[in-house]
Amino acid sequence: MNRVAVDLGFVQIYWYSLCILFGMMIGMFLVYRETKRKKISENLITNLVFYTIVVAIIGARLYYVIFNFDYYSKNFLEIFEIWNGGLAIHGAIILGGIFLISYTKKHKMNTLMVLDICSVGLIIGQAIGRWGNFFNQEAYGSVVTLDFLKGLHLPGFIIDGMHINGLYYHPTFLYESLWCIVGFIILLIIRKRKYIKTGQIFGVYCMWYSIGRFFIEGLRTDSLMLGSFKMAQIISIGMFITGLFFFVRRFKSSRFEYLYNDSNVSSNEDSKPNNKNSFYGQFNNYNNYNNNNINNNNTLSQNNNNVSTSNSVANAFIEKDQISNNNQVSNVNVSDNNNSSNEIKNSFSISNDNVSTVKVNNDSDSTTTNDNN
Repeated sequence: MNRVAVDLGFVQIYWYSLCILFGMMIGMFLVYRETKRKKISENLITNLVFYTIVVAIIGARLYYVIFNFDYYSKNFLEIFEIWNGGLAIHGAIILGGIFLISYTKKHKMNTLMVLDICSVGLIIGQAIGRWGNFFNQEAYGSVVTLDFLKGLHLPGFIIDGMHINGLYYHPTFLYESLWCIVGFIILLIIRKRKYIKTGQIFGVYCMWYSIGRFFIEGLRTDSLMLGSFKMAQIISIGMFITGLFFFVRRFKSSRFEYLYNDSNVSSNEDSKPNNKNSFYGQFNNYNNYNNNNINNNNTLSQNNNNVSTSNSVANAFIEKDQISNNNQVSNVNVSDNNNSSNEIKNSFSISNDNVSTVKVNNDSDSTTTNDNN
């Protein structure tokens, strides 16, 4: 297979380099589009992407050189010949990730949100970049038969590319590329979910890629080794645990906190998105409004109770005064009635006496008259 894509005589452009470059361009396009939607500073993102790519390439090469130090210690100048292959993605993730975190912290950006955004661009870039291994005829698996490859219904050019030194090999580059494409689709779906939180997309990326890489690495024959262990599998375990941590830790917060799709999420990761226009801010305002109403109602209820108590006490005093007044009136009436009765009785007795006297006098007068006749 011809590794050279373009030969200009004075310079050669390799397929490996084109695949890496094309993967970077697609990833950068997705990152820029998402950061624009998130209204993140274009200048900050441009500088971040540029320096992160440079640091990631250095990290990828250093990682590979360190685990092949015996060879490169004798061939020092070949360390810079990255077009011949030898870029380890785990080295790029580790060193590039450290730089990204330090940069976002320095410029007070939302680190977890930036990690989420870059994860989507990174995984599709990996899917494309793996094809560079195909053209370099590297990163393949163990020996298989031609019938096995035909049974996978692979295109003829892939089967021919896996025919190396008279033998056929597992196209592990293809397995990982397809795995990353599926992961890319999953991340796009998750990113659209309403209640996905910042940091969880990055967590899913770490877990998804690590699972695939762990098992695919088991098929490879050119793995970087640490003693008797395959280094990529060790890193995959660490990445999976890291991803699980980032994904689970957000469940401790409220359902409405740190939402990735909340346009008002603060660029400061340490602060809660309490903007009154944000979904979480509106939820807080709604709760505060209800709490204020409850407090006001409780205050009104207490005031009503106080008023009722005051009215009861006042009514008690009023009733007591009324009872006292009624007793006095009743005593006066009884006294007056008794006096009136005695007066009437006395008057009636006097009147009877007078009537008797008058009657007697009249009788006497009548008697006297009769005698004179």
